[in-house]
Amino acid sequence: MGKRSTLSSFCHSTPKEYSAIELRTTYASARRVAARFVAAATLVLLACLPSSAQEARWKELFAQAGQLKQQGKPVQALPIAQEAERVAEATFGPENAYTLASINRLATIYDDLGRYSEAEPLYKRAIGIGIKT
Repeated sequence: MGKRSTLSSFCHSTPKEYSAIELRTTYASARRVAARFVAAATLVLLACLPSSAQEARWKELFAQAGQLKQQGKPVQALPIAQEAERVAEATFGPENAYTLASINRLATIYDDLGRYSEAEPLYKRAIGIGIKT
C-alpha cells in the first residue's frame, strides 16, 4: 500500500517551475562540464598523434589563444583561435582531435564574450566529433 500511494502522489504531483535564472545557471554549468570533458578527451587524443610543421603551427596558435583566454583577453584570443581552427581542419580534417580541441577552444572564447549563439553550434559540433572518435 505504501508504494502505491507514493507512486500515485508522484504521478499526480505538480512539476516544479524553474525561473529563468535557475535555467540559465543550470545551462551554463552544463556547458562548462561539457567543455571540460571535451578538453580532457582531446588532450588524451592529442598525445597519440604524429608531428609535422602544420602541427607545430597549430600548437603555437592553439597555445597562444589559450594563454590570452586565461589572461582574460578573449577579444585578442578570438582571431587566433579562429585561425587555429582553420589550420586544424585544413591540415588534419574535420573530425581530428586537433580540430576538436580548436572548435572547443573557439566555443569557450565565444562563450566568454557572451556570444552564445555562436558558441552553441561549436559546442554541439565538438561533442559530435568527440562521440565519433
